[in-house]
Amino acid sequence: MDAHSLVKPQANRNIPAFGAGDTVKVNYRVKEGDRVRIQPFQGVVLLRKGGTSPSAAFTVRRISNNVGIERIFPLHSPHIASVEIIRRGKVRRARLYYLRNLSGKAARIKESSKPRRELLPKNNDVDEETPVIVQEIPVSDQEASGPSNTQNSTTSDELAQHEEEAPAEEDAPAEEGVPAEKDAPTDEDASAQSKP
Repeated sequence: MDAHSLVKPQANRNIPAFGAGDTVKVNYRVKEGDRVRIQPFQGVVLLRKGGTSPSAAFTVRRISNNVGIERIFPLHSPHIASVEIIRRGKVRRARLYYLRNLSGKAARIKESSKPRRELLPKNNDVDEETPVIVQEIPVSDQEASGPSNTQNSTTSDELAQHEEEAPAEEDAPAEEGVPAEKDAPTDEDASAQSKP
């Protein structure tokens, strides 16, 4: 038995869904003596690791005075006051280590308009605080009476009507020498047309 199974992480409501490439502003609580203040750290998320486990963390990188600074934040830390998403990044990798070698305009990331999907915990527990919306679907009288023996919803009357509506040309046998499709020429027609 490992320690991760004993510890249930407290989900912080102030942390939205974000991923690698997003520019975020992490408001971190810093205790200095008896005073507590919030220190913002804004930068690009290089990676998220750990999924939904208690040890999950994310790395944020920013450039300050032409020096790259990376900081690792535990995702379930009580010291994180909030995470604000400044812009969504469009990247095709989960770990953006290549940004360490780039600077200036080369280190830019395209902006994405699609929202990120939430990472769900593995146990899929439902909170008592989260309302569950149940939509009622009206049931017709025929469905309420019981299951029908036929798997298809079409009846024999509907099939007979459909057969009557079908064109009669398909049932007629094709004459010899006349192609079944008038638009598509046969090989004989092509050779006859080529001779003057």
